[in-house]
Amino acid sequence: MSPTRRLLLVLVAAAVFGVVNALLDSGSAAPTRFVVAVLNSGTAWAGVAVVAGALLGRPRSAAVAGWLSGTVGLSAFYVVAARLHDLPLSAYAPRIAFWWAVALVCCAPLGFVGTLLRGPGTVGLLARLVVPVGALAEALLHPPGGPAVRWTLALLGLAGAFALVRGRAR
Repeated sequence: MSPTRRLLLVLVAAAVFGVVNALLDSGSAAPTRFVVAVLNSGTAWAGVAVVAGALLGRPRSAAVAGWLSGTVGLSAFYVVAARLHDLPLSAYAPRIAFWWAVALVCCAPLGFVGTLLRGPGTVGLLARLVVPVGALAEALLHPPGGPAVRWTLALLGLAGAFALVRGRAR
């Protein structure tokens, strides 16, 4: 698949991720709230950027793909949220500006990390640990929901890190 098609795939997947998050976010049922908190966590958004970078492969392209995946996903999220809540998009302007800045600062480096996932040795292992360790850090420092979300992120992070380290030891 050509790099252009991979980038298009990344952008479509990021937009779908944003739309799904916005649609679930509008639900009011308790199970939906839990799923939204997990899917809309920083860990999940970071994972999107890392996967975007992994799909593009080359460092510069991967960094751009990471940033674009965050920006496109956030744009889709806020466009759908504005429509669902019957608000003008400008009502979300401060949040959009903030999260676009976060995407620029965080998602571009995360996209670059995606290029290192398949690498051998310590660098590859550290790259693969970025999202699980991020889930642990988010659970401990800034959980996006209540205790159930905190424990879910912590357990997912621990399980992911354990599986990666254990797999490397074999």
